[in-house]
Amino acid sequence: MGWRAVAVALCSAGCADPPLPQTEVPSPVTVVTTVGSACRGGVQVVLSGELSSDTSLSAGCVYVLEGTVTVGSSEDPATLFIEAGTRILGQPDSSLLVPPGSRIEAEGLPDRPIVFTSDQPEGSRGPGDWGGITVLGRAPVNGFGPTWASRLGSYGGTILDDDSGVLRYVRIEFAGLGEHPTLGALSLGGVGAGTVVDHVQLHRSHGIGAAVSGGTVDLGHLVVTGTFTASLLWWDGWRGRGQWMCLQSNSSGVVGGTSDDSIAEPQSHPRLANVTAVGRGPSSALWLGSRTGLFFSNSLVTNHQLCLVADTTVWLSDLDVRNSRFDCADPFVSDDPEVDLAAWVIEEQTGNRVADLADLADRSSSETAPDFSSSLVGGGVAADDFLQATNAQGCMSADDDWTVGWTDYPVD
Repeated sequence: MGWRAVAVALCSAGCADPPLPQTEVPSPVTVVTTVGSACRGGVQVVLSGELSSDTSLSAGCVYVLEGTVTVGSSEDPATLFIEAGTRILGQPDSSLLVPPGSRIEAEGLPDRPIVFTSDQPEGSRGPGDWGGITVLGRAPVNGFGPTWASRLGSYGGTILDDDSGVLRYVRIEFAGLGEHPTLGALSLGGVGAGTVVDHVQLHRSHGIGAAVSGGTVDLGHLVVTGTFTASLLWWDGWRGRGQWMCLQSNSSGVVGGTSDDSIAEPQSHPRLANVTAVGRGPSSALWLGSRTGLFFSNSLVTNHQLCLVADTTVWLSDLDVRNSRFDCADPFVSDDPEVDLAAWVIEEQTGNRVADLADLADRSSSETAPDFSSSLVGGGVAADDFLQATNAQGCMSADDDWTVGWTDYPVD
């Protein structure tokens, strides 16, 4: 049953005209639910197929994704507005897709996050119960070709500041069983710098937490907990920035590349600051390959088997690792036998050290109540139009727990 049919069914017994949602929404908007007294009890509304016009979801109802729900199309884009406090449940094999040109406006609040989670009952939920959210845009993607195009349609372009909307104070739980092995709980393909991704938690993904295929999108205040593969994966020429990123994984922490064609442009070269990458098993914290570049500053890496791994395609001239602390069984490994990666990181780069981070590892690796805070400082991050100036190291200062109120850590 599509969403139009559901809307009609909800009002078949006679409904008064519903009031507008509490959030201000540009006109015209299709409101697919009753939002007054009929919604206060948590009425479930099934969404399926294409939302062919602008659509608003109200916090009074609970929404259920059935199959792949698409926000408009590349030829006829639309916007999905989601009110703070709204819950969206994903059925098995369901996902939400925002094509190029369409937008998602998901503006939660610290005390009323927007939650995407499994439709299974509490106690029976698990990683991979549903697919996750994919946003596609029109920012540059590596010349080798968009990785997901064969499954999701064409994306990427020339618009550096392309705007696909806002994801703020949003939680995505028990997702990550997508149509492609590199899709994550949150997948961003060719998404531009005009898009806001800030205060987002990705919890217990079956596969990747955040997957970024090209584009220029920036990621702020990102929490990834309990993922079963990489917390953050990029390739296809991502040249965005990230700051205040708490990454907890049962496998790899951060995996970066350019594409299968190491000479294609644009080359991946994100700028990441204030990352805490903590493992919960034998794994690598940062694995760099396929000619990616990286700026990595004021970060803490702990509880992984390997801290930093670079394959033979990575050029050290494309890397800038500074003001960070590493605590792993085997901190630095290069696949090139002629490269002494440890000497390069500690002696040739600025402000790095191997340090004892056992206390942080113990606190931040908790499955149900991770504490990523740290009082460590060193060096500094220079401010730009996204990165904040700070000398703090790690994703969270001891006196600024920005995860309070909107994050959660359910096991099932």
